[in-house]
Formats: sequence, C-alpha cells, structure tokens
Amino acid sequence: MRLFIFAGSSHIKNALKEVLTSLGCNDTVFLNPNDNPPTVLKEEVNDLFLQNSVIFVEINDQDLNGIELYRELGKDSSFRNVPAIALVHSTVKDHIICTAFEEGFFDLLAYPFQKREIQARLHASTRLNREREARVSCEKDIISLTEGAEKRGLQYSHNVDLLKDVSGVDDLTGILNHASFLKLLDKEWKTATRFSRPVSLVLAALDFFRIFNETYGSDKGDRCLKDVAMAMKRAIKRPGDVVARYGGDQFAIILPETSHEGAYHMADIIRSSVKSLEIKNNRSPISNFLTVSIGVASVMITTGSDMESLVNTANRALHQAKTEGRNRIC
Repeated sequence: MRLFIFAGSSHIKNALKEVLTSLGCNDTVFLNPNDNPPTVLKEEVNDLFLQNSVIFVEINDQDLNGIELYRELGKDSSFRNVPAIALVHSTVKDHIICTAFEEGFFDLLAYPFQKREIQARLHASTRLNREREARVSCEKDIISLTEGAEKRGLQYSHNVDLLKDVSGVDDLTGILNHASFLKLLDKEWKTATRFSRPVSLVLAALDFFRIFNETYGSDKGDRCLKDVAMAMKRAIKRPGDVVARYGGDQFAIILPETSHEGAYHMADIIRSSVKSLEIKNNRSPISNFLTVSIGVASVMITTGSDMESLVNTANRALHQAKTEGRNRIC
C-alpha cells in the first residue's frame, strides 16, 4: 500500500510517520500541501487506484486549505476513487468535520494518533480498494458483453442479464441490487464488529410513486427511478459509502464508520438531491414535485449486536417518516 500525506504541521507529520513506521508502512510519501496536488501525485505514480493507495490530508480550524486541496484532487478522475483520510486535532470544530465528509473524505484521524486506529483505517482502505476494483471490473464486463450482444443480436441478451445478476447490479437503475446490498452490509457489519466502529443505514422511499406511475406511465416511472438512483449515487462521495436499490421505489445507503448525526446529515443531502431533480408529480397530495421519505438507523456495534436489528430500525424510522406526513427524515 502506498500512502500520500499532505501535512504542513511538523508535529502531525512526525507523529504520523512514527506510527506508520511501527506498522511497517515503508512506502510513504510526504508532500507539501501548498503544491498542486494532482500534478505532484501524477509525478509519483501513474495509477493510484491500481497501486492500492490512500491519501491523508491535514485539516485545521484556522483555514480550510486541506478541504480545498482535496477538492482539487477530486477534479481529476484519476484520484476520485482513492480513499482519503482527514488528519485533524481533537479540538477541531464539528462543522469542519461535517464539511470534510460532505466533500468525500472516507474517515478522519484525530491527533494525538493511536496505532490501533490507524491500523484499522488502513485495513478498511485496503478492503475498499479491492471491492471497488472488483466492482469496476464487473461493470467493464457488463459494458463489453452488452455491446457484443447488441452487435450479435438479441439472442445473446440473456447472457447480459445473467452477468448483471452475478455482478450484483440492478438491471433498471444500474446501481447495486438488493442481494449485493445484503452482502455489503454483512461485510461492513463484520468489520465494524471487529474494530468496534459505528455503522449507519439510510432507507429512502419515493413518496406517492404509485400515483406517479398511474399519472405519467411506467416508462416515465422507470426513467424517474434511474434519475433518482443517479442523484443518490452522486450525493454520496466517500469511497466506502454505497447506494443500492432496496426494492421497488426504495433505496438503501450504507454508511460505514458514520454516527447517527453524520447519517442524518447525509440523508438530508440525499433528500435535497432528489428535490433538485424537480420531477413533476402533480397528483401528489403533498407537492407538485417528486419527494422522498427517509429513515435513518445507526449503531455502535458490540458483541451480541444483530445486523437485522439495524435494518428493522431503519424500516421503522422510514415508516415513521411516512406516517408523519412524508417528505421528511426520521
């Protein structure tokens, strides 16, 4: 694993270097945060994703230069999928942490650093890189087979459907399907249990979607589901966060290492992203545009915790949002 560290404070650099060295992380590159991030990193490696890399960025209360630096990185598609971890002081203000997560940071480490915490973050980053690499490979196979089927004729289309089933992609929306959601949630649950970390689940349902289908037809209904799925996918920026089709007009978002406050904040971003689509639903009793109800559940996993209870809690919260009038988060 190759680690790229943007840090201006000497005590941050020295403390992190000491812990990383004790963990046997020798492929570590310390970079000047005042340099142009994409240019500097491209000089170091041609393909960060295949190199199984992690980026660390120092963020402090005095300025938001670290967040601006990460925004610059995000403009280059080569770095967009590389896990990024914020390095902060324990006294950093909550709104700065929220901004960091909104911009797509995967996690944060608070100074003074703990060896066990850094080790857990590196393990999680390695797993994220491997899972994303496998997912990208499956998506490439789907595209290749789909193009081949189109050239050869519809008699090959069943192979495309089969590959989509195997890869865990929902045929309509192009995001992960329900089976993949369960597998990934199980993986995140086991990881969170091992390292005693929180995990959150967000369930979202389109309001009065049956009325939408009756009014505009099933073709527009399908288009609507695709647009909503893509809006949700754009809304989640951290590499570890995953959006999947839960079933029908419902979607699920898995948020590893996320507190209830952070999950609620993400739910609000998702609700706003659906609203910004401005999809007309004139017969809805609550709005002229499509809205979404959302349920949030979070847990700090301990021995004896049950993954099913997290799903049930999220479902109850979603039901509450619906019964209280819809177009809200509970």
